[in-house]
Parts: sequence; C-alpha cells; structure tokens
Amino acid sequence: MGEIRDLIGIYGAIDHAVVEDRERRAAVARVLPVYRNPRARWFDEFVEWTRELRPDAREEAAIPSRDDALRDLAEIEPHGRMRARRMFAIAAATRADPTLVDGDSAGWARAALSGGGLATNDAAADALLRLLGSQDLVEEQALETPDQWWAAVLEIARAEELIEDPEWIGPRPCTGRLVMVDVPGVTGPVATLETEFETDLLEFDRAIRFLDPKNWPGCSSFWCAMEDRGLQPSGVRRYHEQVSIDCDHKDAAWTIEAELDFKFRRLQAPHVAITEYELSDGGLPQRDVLVDEGSLVVRELAPKHLRVTTTKRVMFNYAFSGEALALIMCALGYAYIVEDLVFTCARGGAEGTPFPEHRGAAGKPGASTVGPVIAQTATALKVCIDDCADAAQSSARRIEEGSYTADSLVQDMATTWVRMLREGATGLEAGIRSAQAAAARSRSREPPPD
Repeated sequence: MGEIRDLIGIYGAIDHAVVEDRERRAAVARVLPVYRNPRARWFDEFVEWTRELRPDAREEAAIPSRDDALRDLAEIEPHGRMRARRMFAIAAATRADPTLVDGDSAGWARAALSGGGLATNDAAADALLRLLGSQDLVEEQALETPDQWWAAVLEIARAEELIEDPEWIGPRPCTGRLVMVDVPGVTGPVATLETEFETDLLEFDRAIRFLDPKNWPGCSSFWCAMEDRGLQPSGVRRYHEQVSIDCDHKDAAWTIEAELDFKFRRLQAPHVAITEYELSDGGLPQRDVLVDEGSLVVRELAPKHLRVTTTKRVMFNYAFSGEALALIMCALGYAYIVEDLVFTCARGGAEGTPFPEHRGAAGKPGASTVGPVIAQTATALKVCIDDCADAAQSSARRIEEGSYTADSLVQDMATTWVRMLREGATGLEAGIRSAQAAAARSRSREPPPD
C-alpha cells in the first residue's frame, strides 16, 4: 500500500469515530478545527466516489483500516514533510480513540513513529506517542490554537530529544483556512483553502527552484505525473496532471487527472516568486475536476526568512460539501504542495530547476486572467472578515470569563489591523494585476496610429 493511502485509512477511522461520538468530535476538533461543524464528514462519500472512479478495482486495493494502516506505515520510512503528516494523523487518531496510546494498537502506533528522522529508539517512540496523545497539554500550557499546540509539541520533542532534526518537521499539517468563494463561470460557491507559513531554514533562490510543476512528482508521492505539454499560443505553459493516493497502483486506487495552465512571475524588489494555475479550457473530455486553480507564492521578508502562501480553489465532479473537501485535502495533502517543496525537496538536497523566466499570459490577447484574480481578491476579503469575526468571539468569551484586560484589548486591535492590512494588500495586488492585464489587452486592440 502507499503511504498516502495509509494516512487516509487513519483519517477515515477518525471520521467514523467523530460521527458516532460527540465528545470524540470535540476532542479531534481541538487539533482539526473543521470538525467543529457538527455536520462535517467525508470518508464514506470519498470511498463511494473512489468506487465510481475505479469500478473494477480489486477488493484488496481498498483503503485500509486504521490498524492495518499503522502496520504498513511501520514498514515505510517517512521522508521530508511526510514525517509531520504522520505525526499529526496519529495525534488526531489518539483523540478519536484515546486507547491508541496504551491499548492493543499502541505498539503499531509507536512503530509508525520510529525511524526516518522521527523517534530514534523504542523509549523515544513511546514518549512521542504519549506527547502527541496528551489531552492535558493544551490546558497545562494555556494554549488557545492548534498551531500553538503543535509548536509546544515540537518544543517538548526538541527538549527531550524525542525526534531528530525537529526544526525541519515544519508547521502544523492541515492548516488550510476554508472559505467559499464565487468563481466566474461556475454555478455555486467553490471551496477555497488558503495556507501560510514562515521559515528561516533556506534562502529565497533555493526555495523557488521547485515552483515549476515539473519538479512536483519528485517532491511528493501524491503527484504521479506532471507532463509538460509545452508553451501555448496564449503564453501559458500547459501540464497534464495525474494525482493518486497510490501511484504504484493507480489503476486500482483513487486517481484523477486534469489539464492545467500555468503562469509564472518574479519580482526583484521585494523578492517574490509566484506560480499561478487554472484548469485549461482545452481539458479532458471527462473531467474529474470542475474547478482547479490557485497560486503558490514565496516572498522574502528578510535574508533567509521566507513567507510561503498557497491558495487552492477546487470543485470535484462529485457533490462534496466545503468541510468535506477541506478534510479530503488534509488527508491527501492536495493543497499543501509547497510544504513538500520546502521540507522535502529543498531540504533533501534535490537540484530543482531555475524558476521559469517567461511571464506567462499576462498582457497577451486571449489570456484568461480575470477569473483567478477575482477569486483571489474575494478569498482575501472573505478571510479577513472571518478572522475579525473569530477574534470578536474569542474576546467576548474572555470578557465573560473575566480574563479580558487592557493588554488584551490592545493585542486584539493590533492583530485585527495587521490582518486587515495584509489581506488588503493581497486584494490590492490582485487588483493591480487585473488592471495591468486589462490595460494590456486594451492596448492590443487599439488600431495602429495613422
């Protein structure tokens, strides 16, 4: 079985557990906030869709149970970003079933946390499993967010030498913020995931060598192929994408394909590299994906200090809810390719390729640029509004508890304004690009001077 298929088996068991038990849902939601929605579920629908895609698949190719997945992971050495994804999946599984820490399956969980840059011996694996499964860590350290919990876990693992090279584990997996955004030409809102993290572990020029999609299959086992179909007349570069939960057995596993058009831009001051993509107009006749577009942005904030932002809008040819899509993206790692580029390829010594120098379709007649720009702007504004609402609810809760101080007020105001300014800048940048593209198209249609 493939490593991603095993992770889906673990997440599937979590999904079944939270559907049946309200307390388990609340416990899992502390690390996977999308489960705060009492209707959030995905696994049974995903299995049904897989059967529709692969009706002739053998029974043994089915997604494994949690324990079978743990047994299989014990035989697979994790590399790069897969270490963090494995740790996080097991942490969430202990909240869905606390007996995983001490019960009959604990030995397989410990084995899955050993080797490959994780626990160095049995004692460390046991301590790491107990740390990931601790239900008290949040209360003991007064942690308010899943990201704070993840940072505390890594700090303890570093202090107690439970894992090798903890700084390269990276940010918490499954951090995508879900918003529903209207996309031009599509009926109904489209699920959008936005993720962002900062790192000081590598230089800008090194990081952007992996933004060309031809590198992706070497950075993540989820990408079976990214076949370069060449530069198109409109100026975009087209790729045939094939992704699967098990590329070695893709004919019997969940596997989908799409034709994607890519554009690349690089700014020198400040250093910013942007890869944007959208579903090709001349795509496959039987589409597995109705909407697939987004961006990967690497921005240098200071020498060897980067901010990495990804946005992915997706609508499959299956009626999933937005929450279900967010959970599917989490299990697949579909929306988190930049994490693989940074923590697997760039860290692992892969060569990569120079960032593409052509600017893509911007300013060329017939190029499709308005749709993604509108969606990106709408996403930025929606995220800003949601953040302000979340902050207000948090403040109200602390006021009721009597723990809200003048310092809390100052901090809340500062956080809100910083977020508004940042998202406003994102929307402004998208607007400027839209205006530039429109102006270029207008100039191309002007009659020549007399």
